[in-house]
Formats: sequence, C-alpha cells, structure tokens
Amino acid sequence: MQLATTAIHAAWHGDPDSGSCSVPIHQSTAYLYKDSDYAAEIFQLNMPGWIYTRLQNPTTDVFEQRMAALDGGVGAVALASGQQAIFVAVFNLAHTGDHVISSDSLYGGTVSLFKNTFKRFGINVSFVNMQDFDALDKAFRPDTKCVYLEAVANPKNTVLDYEKIAEIAHRHGVPVVCDNTVLTPALFKPFDHGMDIAVYSATKMIGGHSNSMGGVIVDSGIDFVTVFCLEIQLLPLRKPYSVIILFRLRRNLERHEIASQRVGCAGLDDAADVRIEPAHHFLKLGRRPLVEKIHAHVPSHASMSE
Repeated sequence: MQLATTAIHAAWHGDPDSGSCSVPIHQSTAYLYKDSDYAAEIFQLNMPGWIYTRLQNPTTDVFEQRMAALDGGVGAVALASGQQAIFVAVFNLAHTGDHVISSDSLYGGTVSLFKNTFKRFGINVSFVNMQDFDALDKAFRPDTKCVYLEAVANPKNTVLDYEKIAEIAHRHGVPVVCDNTVLTPALFKPFDHGMDIAVYSATKMIGGHSNSMGGVIVDSGIDFVTVFCLEIQLLPLRKPYSVIILFRLRRNLERHEIASQRVGCAGLDDAADVRIEPAHHFLKLGRRPLVEKIHAHVPSHASMSE
C-alpha cells in the first residue's frame, strides 16, 4: 500500500458491530470477560484479549499497528511522549551497569535524559561522533547494549551513514535505536537502512497540530531484538481520546512529504513537480547554487546534484 492508504486503512476494517468506518474512542479502563476460564487465558497471555487500559486499549492498538505498518515493523507501542518512548526503548535494552553508545548530535532533551536520568539508573552513556567510524568502533564495550542516533539530528540537521553505523553495531551484536521524529516514515524508513528500533515523538510531524502529546516505539523484529517487556507499571500509555487526534497522521505525513519536496525543488525549473521520489527528493538541493556539498554516503546524491 502507498503511504496515504496505509496511514488511513492499516489495522482497521470497520467496526463489526456498528459498521462504523471510523475508529471509535474506547474510553474504558476495564473490560468484561466471558467467564473465569476466558479471563485466566487472557491474563496468562495464552490468547489475545483486553486486560486493562494501562496495558492496552482497542483505540490505541489501531494506532500502534498503523505506525508499525508505516515503518514496516512487526509491532509498536504508544506512550505519552517522545521522551518516554526513548526512555522505554533504551531502558528495555540496557539496565544498571550497562553501557549505551549515543550520537553526540542530539535533541537537548535527549542529552539531558542520557546524561542525568540514565546516570541515576546506573546506565553509562558514551557520546560519539557517528561520522568517525573508527571512534564508533572503539567505543564498544562488552556491556554495550545499544547504539542510539537521530535520523537528521535536531538541531544540527546532521545526516549520517546509517547503513555503515548499523553494520558496525551488528558486528558487535548490538541493535541500533533510531529517533525518526523529524523525517517520519513519509521521508525515511529506518528499517530499510539497517536500524532495528524506531522511536518517535508523535507530538511533532505525526500529530502535526500542537494539540496532542505522544510517543511511539516501533520494533523491526530482527533476531536479536526481543519483544519489549515494557515498563508499563511505571510509565503511562497514550490516552484513547488523545490517540484519536493523532489519527490525522495521513494528512500530516502527506503534507510533510510535499512540503519537504517543495523545499528541495525551490528555485528549480521543475519546482511545480513535487511528486518525485520521496526517499531522495530533498537531495535536489544539490542543484541549488548556495548548496556547496551533498553528503557522499547518501544514495543517489550524484544524480540528484547534476
């Protein structure tokens, strides 16, 4: 399915009881069980079912499946903010006494999380220039549990060689966590470039209207990335009503894609033709007179700068 179709229809085929084509708001904290045996099977996780909204919710579940479909992942979990998504993703890989390697070009809130909060949990974080592959390779320790980076880092707009970084991390048996908030699945799919876990602040481009906080973790499902044992006893998941607001993501992602294409094409003869290859459209910037350099490791950079 194309981006817009996936963003509209993935994980939802209408309500079987009412026939509603829109996802309903399940503003309920608890659920009924057919009988005690049915409840026992659900609570023992022997069969799917709804237990408690702190754990899962039918409305939130559709949003999570839709985000997983957009990224090509096997599953996702929605949380109350992007910072919570980062915390849960990394904290489920690294525990007290473990080590994490992070890009030195990060959003300030994440720097604070790694430097201060994780330190209180006994997790050591090394900040490395991800463009220096030798430094990255030497930063690994026996207790390193993951590599963390941002796709187009905030605020420096650093573009990395994602495949090379993933190759180095996987050689050490370590997964890569990628914050894809800025680009979204509309412009960049982390799993297609070797990343293993994607995290998002849904508050930004996915929400798009500055009226709902949210965070998402998407799991690629590769061999050494285990199913998340999420810290749902500690951190709140998304509220169903707030999730409904985020279901406008099709329009938001499509506008994000088109706006980025227009930036890349601005001042060119074909500026009106904004429906170009989504993964590389911004590289048409290389044809603008004020652009001196295109990152050599970005695919198709030569053809886009001609």
